[in-house]
Amino acid sequence: MSLRTRITLVASLLSAVVLAAGSVLLVVRLDHSLTTSSDRASLARLAEMAAQVRDGSLCADLPDAGDGLVQVVGDDGSVLAASPNLRGQPAIATFTAEGSPVLRQLRAPDDQETEEYRVWARHVTGPGGSGTVYVGDSTESVREATAGLRHLLYVAVPGGLAVTALATWLLVGRALRPVERIRADVAAISSTDLGRRVPEPPSRDEVGRLARTMNAMLARLEEARAREHEFVADASHELLSPLAATRAMLESGDDPSPAALLAENAGMERIVRQLLFLARDQAGTRPVLTGVDLDDLVLEEAARLRAITPVVVDTSGVSAGPVHGDREELRHLVRNLLENAARHATGTVTVGVALRDETVRLDVLDDGPGVEPGLREQVFERFTRGEHRRDGGAGLGLAIVRTVAERLGGEVELLDGSGAHFQVRLPAHRG
Repeated sequence: MSLRTRITLVASLLSAVVLAAGSVLLVVRLDHSLTTSSDRASLARLAEMAAQVRDGSLCADLPDAGDGLVQVVGDDGSVLAASPNLRGQPAIATFTAEGSPVLRQLRAPDDQETEEYRVWARHVTGPGGSGTVYVGDSTESVREATAGLRHLLYVAVPGGLAVTALATWLLVGRALRPVERIRADVAAISSTDLGRRVPEPPSRDEVGRLARTMNAMLARLEEARAREHEFVADASHELLSPLAATRAMLESGDDPSPAALLAENAGMERIVRQLLFLARDQAGTRPVLTGVDLDDLVLEEAARLRAITPVVVDTSGVSAGPVHGDREELRHLVRNLLENAARHATGTVTVGVALRDETVRLDVLDDGPGVEPGLREQVFERFTRGEHRRDGGAGLGLAIVRTVAERLGGEVELLDGSGAHFQVRLPAHRG
């Protein structure tokens, strides 16, 4: 069932309840109003007749009472006076009322037919004796008025419901038409056409906000698709370079040295390892976190770096640094920072680990030329490389550093100073 149909049904149902309740209330109010007016007229006539009995001015032939009736009955049951429609008729009632008037609803014959009356009675004593004055008004006029209103409502309420349903259907359709256009436009956008946008209405209502939100989402998708294409192209280029170098060595006719082949193979292995890490991160794969001594990892990776590079690695500033994370991910973080520093250092890489106020800080500094000012904001993005990059860097290491740090609730920052100074801050582990 469409939203338009559901809204129309709900609006019609609510309207039906409101109209039904209003109709019942209207009929009840009309009946009460007419009955109250009739009773007031009857009581006024009753007071007038009672006054005539008390002062002895009562005539046997009373004036016409319209739709009502008037009858004065003595205590012996004889009819002392009556309105024209009751002349010659016996007493219409036998009940009496001492003091305040008493109301009864009864059927009484008049000169044409027997009708139902609301009869008020009061016992009165006068010079000629005592008796009961009966004054009543026919309920026929009230019934006819309420019946006429009911018949009118029988036609008006369904008609009102039909108008409400039609108006709701049309208004909802008109309100949802821009939404349907947006849906159709978005459905027509393919994965190869993310540059398209949906028209944005000038209004500041929900439809306008929806269109702007959809365009913002499409812009993010387009940007993500562009980054994906750029990532694939850059990764292919980075893998192609060592493959081409290896092929050139093999096709040169000279026997390539094992060291050269191993160096190119190590470069490919590093790139593939980094790409695999980023792919797993995008897939949402999350390892089990445990307590890890970051200082031990730093010392292990520093020893490894000393064995494969000529730079001096100063670890005198390394102290205890317990963190909560995955050991292999943290190894990626440390290794990438150290390898990045070794590629840019003139001769020395300085590493420090310290625990400060529930935070473990890892500092890696090199004595190289530093990061160009224009790259300070982009240095943690994938495949970002500076002009002073030496062989072996693919521009993925610092992106992995930021990914691991943020996943563990920490952060990485490039600090000011000579050379490049990277600082990673991670929550300390209290095991």
